[in-house]
Amino acid sequence: IAVVIADPAKAAERIGLLSRQMQRDGHGYHHFYGDGQGEFTKHCDDPLWLILAVDEYLKETGDFAVLDRIESFLDGSPGTILDHLLAVVDFAQTNVGKHGLPVFGRGDWNDTLDYIGGADGGESVWGGMFYAAMLDRLASLLEFRGGPAATHLDKVRAVRDAFRKSVEKNAWDGDWYIRAIGENDRRIGSAENAFGKIFINA
Repeated sequence: IAVVIADPAKAAERIGLLSRQMQRDGHGYHHFYGDGQGEFTKHCDDPLWLILAVDEYLKETGDFAVLDRIESFLDGSPGTILDHLLAVVDFAQTNVGKHGLPVFGRGDWNDTLDYIGGADGGESVWGGMFYAAMLDRLASLLEFRGGPAATHLDKVRAVRDAFRKSVEKNAWDGDWYIRAIGENDRRIGSAENAFGKIFINA
């Protein structure tokens, strides 16, 4: 993201590279080496960062033609950068637990919470907030672009709003939001916890 100011061509190249590390269903590599070789780790936030990267690139450059650039998915099928962004929406819509929040999986942005979901998978409150924020960015992008891109607006907004509602319904702890739901519905970042009561990014 930072390089786009000094070298927008390099940023566009990296957007293409990141897009090629994604499956048609929106799952992306957590680590990759080379191009098309990597590791799926089930971190809940990996695909969503593509929205942030593309959105920041467009705000700095106005180069909306990048959305029509063709890049292959990992399964070999071609798609535009916009198709890759919409695949992220599909990922977000399906990667949810019983509380309507993202399945924590192996982890999210906070590596110290890796594996807290145990066999249940857990759910990430920060992830729900992040999903909503990124989907809001994508909705604004689609609205600004208009035309055929805007036909996806209703779906993106609906998925975004579902995460907003799930966060409000399941994560408010009375004075702050909890950070996650761990194995067996254990609340992480709650006033009821002896330690780790408050996480500042939730």
